[in-house]
Amino acid sequence: MKTNYLFEYYPHNSLLFRLNPLFKLIVLIAFCVLSALPNIWTVSISALISLFFTLSSGKHIRTQFFSMWKIFIFFILTGIIKYITSNSIQDGVFFCTRLITMTAAGLLFYSTTKLSALRRLLSKIISKKAADLFVMMLSFLPLIFKTAEELKEARYSRSFKSDKRVLRSFKLITIPLLIEMFQKVDEMADAWYSRGYNSDK
Repeated sequence: MKTNYLFEYYPHNSLLFRLNPLFKLIVLIAFCVLSALPNIWTVSISALISLFFTLSSGKHIRTQFFSMWKIFIFFILTGIIKYITSNSIQDGVFFCTRLITMTAAGLLFYSTTKLSALRRLLSKIISKKAADLFVMMLSFLPLIFKTAEELKEARYSRSFKSDKRVLRSFKLITIPLLIEMFQKVDEMADAWYSRGYNSDK
């Protein structure tokens, strides 16, 4: 069974998968701006839209969304801090809701969009080089989550027991992750140059 990595594309027959990738990118940006507005209606409508599409876009996306519960706990804590600093329950709830809503919107974009298709469309509007660099930048988010999950699976396969010391656990996660990411960047650069990519053109 294929591992369900966060922010990774999975094919499915629903509305979001059939939409133009460039259109979805524009809507994502506008949606995040709308969600950030200090208005009860924009926050509520944005949250309901995100929830609707998350639940109706396939099992893989629902699984990814609910597997981020640890991140959502962090968002809830930030909402509590916002409530304490502003002395307003509404501000705390809205702040937490915005973070979860924007995360869900980003998840929906990545999980329903082929970045290769987005690159082809962008290359018709901007230069091919700029389109390649932009899509490469976007590809790093799912790559980070996938690499982190692969490292965790490797530790479990070696019967690794997580350390209760937070700093040591953090070090055991971040250092291998950074090394893996640098290696993947080198591999991507080698792949580009092997296909005749020239940064001077």
